[in-house]
Order: sequence, then structure tokens, then C-alpha cells
Amino acid sequence: MIDSLGETNLLEWRLRRKALCLMLAFNLFVLALSGLAVSAQAQAQSAKTPAADSSAGSSANSSTNSPASSPTTSPTNSSANQDATSVASPEVKPEVPPAEKITGTFEEHMDKAAKLFNEEKFEEARKEFEIALVLDPNNVVVENWIGFCYERLNNWDKAIEVLAKAAELDPDYAEGQNNLAFAYQQTRHYPEAEEAYVKAVKLKPDFFQAHFNLGYVYEQEKKFDEAQAEYMKALALDPKYTDAHYRLGCVFQQKADLEKAKEHYDKVLQADPKHAGAHTKLGVMAHERKDIELAKKELDLALQTDPKFYEARMRLGVILLNENKLNEALTELGRALEINPYDDAIHYELGRLFYYLQQWKNAIDQLKQAIYLNPENQAAKDQLEKVLEAKKKA
Repeated sequence: MIDSLGETNLLEWRLRRKALCLMLAFNLFVLALSGLAVSAQAQAQSAKTPAADSSAGSSANSSTNSPASSPTTSPTNSSANQDATSVASPEVKPEVPPAEKITGTFEEHMDKAAKLFNEEKFEEARKEFEIALVLDPNNVVVENWIGFCYERLNNWDKAIEVLAKAAELDPDYAEGQNNLAFAYQQTRHYPEAEEAYVKAVKLKPDFFQAHFNLGYVYEQEKKFDEAQAEYMKALALDPKYTDAHYRLGCVFQQKADLEKAKEHYDKVLQADPKHAGAHTKLGVMAHERKDIELAKKELDLALQTDPKFYEARMRLGVILLNENKLNEALTELGRALEINPYDDAIHYELGRLFYYLQQWKNAIDQLKQAIYLNPENQAAKDQLEKVLEAKKKA
């Protein structure tokens, strides 16, 4: 998954994203053309059945006094969900008059800025917050609001710059540490995010959202015991926090404790029967047990709730691929790719599909993209060697 990019520096990561945006158009074009050829080739390949192969937006508090509850990540119904996968917007330089030329009070500009923010007019809101900051230069709450605006404008480097400045001005502001950590988290700077979240929970031990966010970062770092502990702390503070149950299910699934994983997914569905993430995870577990009918049922339930839930589409595509239903598999994997072109697993499965169709170039392209996104994807490397060998013999 794209999470495996780990500590890749932000500049390199942004350059990768720009390249991938260009690749996406090519991918969809290839898929469209390939679909025309699948039907005939699928019949020719019908005797060769493929072998089975096996994180929320942030939300700022609407109060102008303190963005205390934001941003928190809830990567429940998305995977690179949650993550800053769009190309960062160009830096916008503030156009703010000096204090002596500003009309209106600090409170008036804050009220106007909050209203614009809630109307999703983030650039206009940013300018109003900047004006308020001129009137109160060391107000860390305003700095945090400006950081939120940059986040919504997908300018994550600037968001980090602003939020880091705010954290430096008031290192004891727990919400500020949480907000800075969230920005680091969204850009996959997990060690920095961990450090800031740890500061937040030390400053405010009952900050359940920071505990939850810290758990998510630990999970991405594959520190599953630590992640479990933080999610449990979040649940102790808010027993009805469904997202914590969902992430605990994911942690137990990673730890191969499937009974406990199912227990937490079931609790999610008791609270929210249409939770796409929980249905998908139960579908994945059923698929791995080779209970294909139950897997399809759970994945269908997920997609009925959220047709753009790409993990469900991808897993359904894998099931269809393993059943040698290549047309249907291509459709589902193509839809998953359109929703999230940054998941190496989707490119890997498309590489497998094109291999079975003997479309060597397409297979090689997809597998190379899988490796590009996740250099640790050994399955993609092995499949690429297999494709190259087959191409030599063809």
C-alpha cells in the first residue's frame, strides 16, 4: 500500500504523485482498450485458472475560540484514506494589510473567517484568519486555523510550517500538538507524527482523539501492541467510539487473532450496520478462509453502502480474477484503480490479470508501478520476473 512509502521525503513523494497523476490517465486508457480484448482471450485462457493469491478527513471545530477537536483522523472507510494523495497546491502568499489599515475587530474577522471555513471557502477563510492574526500576532489558535485552511487547500508543506510555528509558540497547547501531528501523519511522516501525538497525550491524558490518532500512527509503523494500547485508551475515554473498535479489528487482524478481530468488527456493525469498512474486512477474512460466498456477500454489502470503497472493489476483483472471470475482474479492478491509483496492491492484481491474458507490456507496466509505489512489494517483484520469463518464451 502507499503507506509503505514510509519516511520518503516530502519533495520526492510529491514528485512521485505528479508522475502518478499522469500515469493514471494512461492506466485507464489501457484498461479501456484491454477490455475489448478480454472476452476473446478469456475463452482461450479458460483452461488456465489463476492460482489464488491472497486508514477520515480532519474536521475543525466550528468554534472560533479553539479548534480543540480537530483535526483528528478516522481512517475507517478509506485507506490512502485518509491520506494526502492529491498534488499539493502552489503556495499562496498572504495578501494582508498592515494593522493600522485593518478595519473591524479581531472578533469580527474571526467570526467571518469561521463562517467562510464552514462554507468550504478555504482560501477566503485563510485570508480572514491572516487578518485576525495581524491584530493578535501570537495567537496560536488562529495559527492553527490557518493551518487547517492550508490542509483543505492540499498545501500540506505550508500547513506543517504554520502548525509547527504554532507548536513552537505554545508547546503546552495539546490541541496544537495534535494538529501538527495530523499534518505529519497525512504526509506519511510517521516518526514526527508519533512524537507530536505523544506530547499531546502527555499534556492532556484524557484527549481521546489524540490517543486514537497515536494508535493509528503506531499501526502504520507496524507497532501493533502499542496501537492496541492507544485504541483501548480511546475506548476507555469514549466507549461508543466506533472508529476505535474498527481499528482494533484491523490490529487484531494484522496480529492474526481473527476471533478478536471479528468481535470488534461485529461491535462496529451493531452500532452502524452499513459500515463499509467493517463489511469489507469481514469479507477479506472470509476470502482468506476460502468462504467465497460469504466474502462476496460482505463485499457487496460494503459496496451497496459506499460504491467508491476501493478496498472492497479491489478484493472483489481479486475473487473474480481467481475464478477466471477476467472481464468482471478487469471491471472491478479498473474501478478500484480509478478511485485510488496509489495502492500498489491494485497495480499488482492488474499485473496478474494481464499476465493471464498474455498482455506482457501491460502486465510489466502495472507490476513496475506496484514496485514503484511500494519497493517492498515482493509479490510484485516475483510476478514481474515470471512475466519477463514468459515474455521471452512467447
